[in-house]
Amino acid sequence: KLWEECQRKWAFRYYYKLPEPTTPKWKSVGSAFALIRAKIDAGQAWEIPDDVTDEIDRIRLRAVMRGYARLPRLAYKNEEQLFKLLPGVPGLYLMGYLDGIAETRKTIYEWKYAADPSSYNTLSMQIQGGGYFYLVPEADYLMVCVARKPKQKPNKGENIADFETRLNDLIEGDMGYWFQFKQFLRAEFDMGLILDQLERRWRETEIAISESP
Repeated sequence: KLWEECQRKWAFRYYYKLPEPTTPKWKSVGSAFALIRAKIDAGQAWEIPDDVTDEIDRIRLRAVMRGYARLPRLAYKNEEQLFKLLPGVPGLYLMGYLDGIAETRKTIYEWKYAADPSSYNTLSMQIQGGGYFYLVPEADYLMVCVARKPKQKPNKGENIADFETRLNDLIEGDMGYWFQFKQFLRAEFDMGLILDQLERRWRETEIAISESP
């Protein structure tokens, strides 16, 4: 099976820490989004990385990041990697990459680049958000920051040049539509249930590995 469809990928990635064999298109764009964000936050020059090869993806990302550069800078430390032992599973650690964390460590920041910001809610963020709260016990809030992924309209005769022109005007004209911020409270996450789910997921992958040829 493909890496992203494989039942064992969670164990390969987070337990055995094996390198991923390929870089899917969506991951190249996501990595570029994170890289450019960090450069803008640091006041550095940026450009779209060469590994984002699709022209539409490059146009979308360029327009979104120009909009991002106009946002007020959030007061947090960029990217932090954390490990913490999971209870009930000897030797198994939960690993997490935080996009940002406040100096007080009371608020965790998670950036998303997605076509539908409304898809990020308490239910869809249970595992990821709960994992972050477990890794940072002093945190009370999770701020999910979503940059909306623009859609081309080829069915309305919009070519690539028209798409780029429209985006240059559109994003800067309605920043509240293209960048949305959702705050979640620790109390919205059932930590006991989340830890049980993480343990069950680990045990399922271990069974899959033991039964594989």
